[in-house]
Amino acid sequence: MKKLFKTFAVLALTGTMAFAANVKPNSFKVGMYNVQNTNTLKIFLEKENNHALVMEIKDLKGNTIQRELVGKNKTNAGVSLDLSNLEAGEYILQISDKHSSYTKNIEVQKKELKEELKIVI
Repeated sequence: MKKLFKTFAVLALTGTMAFAANVKPNSFKVGMYNVQNTNTLKIFLEKENNHALVMEIKDLKGNTIQRELVGKNKTNAGVSLDLSNLEAGEYILQISDKHSSYTKNIEVQKKELKEELKIVI
């Protein structure tokens, strides 16, 4: 019998090596989680000022792979980033405005799983 294989991407958010100022930005708040069994990263933003936010996924060389903007008139935003097009490896999520910056390392792992196996995260 021919075995079926599926590719399943697991996003593992790892600790950041950013400066202490990047851990808690002054002008906005960030919350995020990986939607289980998907390639989606949910990011929630809350900001008090009227500055736009830029969210970028970059490779380790600094090349921007994906970019999203949150308008200056929004005080709360929820953004879903589809990371299914990324190759396995390490990436950097950077969120910034004119006053602050937040940096988080993201690791994308691809695993081949047999169809009959359970997925445990």
